[in-house]
Amino acid sequence: MKVPDGSQSDKPYSIFMDVYAGIGRQLMERYGITQCQFAAVSSKNHNHSEHNER
Repeated sequence: MKVPDGSQSDKPYSIFMDVYAGIGRQLMERYGITQCQFAAVSSKNHNHSEHNER
């Protein structure tokens, strides 16, 4: 699978970001998941974590 142009940073970052992005692209291709669906899950998780005392 080709990495989209402009998706890799020239600044120091964790290699795991590439791994997670690759997994996300595979899920999108295999199951038809959209960026909107990923964003909705991220938003829900953030909302829940915001109210978690721990």
